[in-house]
Amino acid sequence: MWINDYRKISYISLTIYYIDENWQLKEQILAASKFSDVKHIADHIKKIVLEILKDYNLISDTTMKKFIFVTNSDTNFIAAFRSLNHISCFAHK
Repeated sequence: MWINDYRKISYISLTIYYIDENWQLKEQILAASKFSDVKHIADHIKKIVLEILKDYNLISDTTMKKFIFVTNSDTNFIAAFRSLNHISCFAHK
């Protein structure tokens, strides 16, 4: 998540990393869009991330057990991802 300081618009992006059938590390940006909620609190972040995953049909009990989220050490992001069931969350500084 980042803010355009000039226009005071917030954006959020979600990138997925995976290993393909040839054991090559791949990455793909799933979404990069405006973050319409004024407050960057855990519930808003969680809602947007779940909407993105749902758009890609990546939300089910089976697939959610396979996700690991990596984020910075912002407490709102950590709280958003830890509140999802069966999710591991790693923060790096």
